[in-house]
Amino acid sequence: MKIINGVECNPYINACPKCGTKIETVWNKPEICDRCNYGDKRSANFKRLRGDILVRDNFKCRVCKCSANNVHHIDGDHHNNHHLNLLTVCVKCHGILHRLGTIKYNKKRLEIKIKKAKEIRKEEDTKSMFKGI
Repeated sequence: MKIINGVECNPYINACPKCGTKIETVWNKPEICDRCNYGDKRSANFKRLRGDILVRDNFKCRVCKCSANNVHHIDGDHHNNHHLNLLTVCVKCHGILHRLGTIKYNKKRLEIKIKKAKEIRKEEDTKSMFKGI
């Protein structure tokens, strides 16, 4: 027995009808995998996945550690909803990450990109502190 989406069951292994990826399902019928089911940001699947990522990261921005509720696609592909391609960021850091461009997921490259984003965020915060003086 295994728990899938809060349901205790014997999971079925099916293939996504769009891409053929093997996925575990509660029912013995084909379901669209997370990667193919992006649809739009209002889809129930993406909302669940987004919530999982926010909880995983404790609702903290992975760049500046402040409170956050945005989920960023590291490689820029909004159809790639693999958990390694998603990270929680605040609004400011999300903009910085988009300005830095996309990368193919690699732990070392991601660490470098986050470090660069931290430096930019620190510079921007310093500039805004002295803006009114």
